[in-house]
Amino acid sequence: MFPSVMRDMNATELKSYIEDRFKSKRGGTEGGVQLAFTLILGSELEEEQSKYRETPIPEPPETTRIPERHGSARLPSAAYRDPRGLYNSPARPTRGREIPEKIRALTELFDRRAVSFGGKCRKFVRQGRFMETYEDDAPWDLGIHGYFTTYEDLNPAQLRGYFSWRTKVRKGIYEPIGSSMAYIYLYELLNGIGVSSVEESIRKLKEFDSGYPENGMIGNGMHSNIRRWAFELAVISGQNADVIRKNADPEVLKRDSMIAVLRRPGDFSDEEVFDALCYFNGEKLRNSAAVRKHETDGKHLFAEVWRKAAPPKDRGGINMFASCMGPRREFNWHPLGNAVFWNRFTGIDQEVVLNECHSYSCRGGKWKERCYHSLYFNKTAFGRLIRETDRRLRLYLNTGHPLKERPEDKWFANIIECVIAEDRKAKEEAAKPKITICFDDLDRIRSDAVFTRESLLTEDEKDAEIPPVPEPAAIDRCDTVSKIPLDNRQIEIIGMIIDGLPVKEKIRSWNMLPEVFADSLNELFFDEIGDAAFECDGDEITLVEDYRDDIMRLLGEN
Repeated sequence: MFPSVMRDMNATELKSYIEDRFKSKRGGTEGGVQLAFTLILGSELEEEQSKYRETPIPEPPETTRIPERHGSARLPSAAYRDPRGLYNSPARPTRGREIPEKIRALTELFDRRAVSFGGKCRKFVRQGRFMETYEDDAPWDLGIHGYFTTYEDLNPAQLRGYFSWRTKVRKGIYEPIGSSMAYIYLYELLNGIGVSSVEESIRKLKEFDSGYPENGMIGNGMHSNIRRWAFELAVISGQNADVIRKNADPEVLKRDSMIAVLRRPGDFSDEEVFDALCYFNGEKLRNSAAVRKHETDGKHLFAEVWRKAAPPKDRGGINMFASCMGPRREFNWHPLGNAVFWNRFTGIDQEVVLNECHSYSCRGGKWKERCYHSLYFNKTAFGRLIRETDRRLRLYLNTGHPLKERPEDKWFANIIECVIAEDRKAKEEAAKPKITICFDDLDRIRSDAVFTRESLLTEDEKDAEIPPVPEPAAIDRCDTVSKIPLDNRQIEIIGMIIDGLPVKEKIRSWNMLPEVFADSLNELFFDEIGDAAFECDGDEITLVEDYRDDIMRLLGEN
């Protein structure tokens, strides 16, 4: 203990005294013994004022979630503190600021303990049902930034701003707001909050997709998500096929239709098959010299090569469709996996057929997608077939601009050359003259023959006496024969045919054709015999032996 005199010293005197007392060394010694001391300073404050009190610690700043790419199936990242307020607005209601009772009740439902993503979705649906009909009129001018944002990520002022914005959206008024808050509204529609049916959810999703962009506030990512979610919601909720196809991605439908054409090329036109080849090989195929200079032939030959290369399974041989497209495979499918969504359609086993190439199925709550996936598409083999076809067609059609031959592509030569050979033969057949006789107009043929004969005669031949041609006269041999009126020429020719004599020259002398004459006889006897009794092979007419007795009977001969 220091001397009592120190008690009357002020701070300056006390400091000087201590320095003098222990200036020799720290702590000081006296008689070789190290001294220790306790310094007691008195307080002039009243007793109540001198009591210790804790200093209040400032309230921690708003938290937010680390932004990550929206659309991935990963769970949201853990929350972290944002002391500088870079993401969330620092605005927080001060003490005494009025908060609506409904908002206060919602915040009491918040449970920010770490939960799974499924738990986060379940909490969102429960809170959304609680606030389903709530309306507000306190706009929020500052945005927030985050992914998989829910009510729990907003402070009371932001919650009022969101519900005020939602109130106007439900009336068709789209005002600017941050995309994170806009996604909360989309999550509500997906979970059936604020709508009475799945059909209404899909309709409102489309209305938002078409109405919100008018102010330029929506990005391509949100467009893509809305269209994808509308389709996936239609599938898992068991909507009819028309609704599902109407909401499907147009590009997916187009790809499937092109695969269907290549899968069954025999059921489609040359133009459709060629378009499918261009879809998978690239539009540069349309600029091939074989197509530019011979469009119809070029497209036909390309289509025929694919028809030969991709035959149905029952025909065997090479199947380029299976080699290029691969088999139809089954994959796990996670509908609405990139949204805050609590699936209320579990327990429904179903099969959804989008088209012949694409389908979805659910068994035990697990969804599968079955389709031809681009991951297994053999572009190399497909491109080699198309290039070798192009090279050989340019040579066949003499288009010029030949392509360099590749030894590894000779494997397709037999298919392509077979198509070329068939096309060459078809063109040779088409070049041959064809004679078509119309048997329905025999009188016109006879008159044309007479006119042709008259035009070929010279003046001397015309002046020469021409023996009169006896007029045909119909005769009836008996009651049976009376049903078949024959003139003299027909009777004479039939008699010669029965006797096995040639009739070609006789008929030609009458300026008639043997084929026409034979048809006229068959027409007369058809009602009695029911079949053609006379045949014309070349220029000679013969009697069918099976009907000889019938002809003899009808002519009244034994």
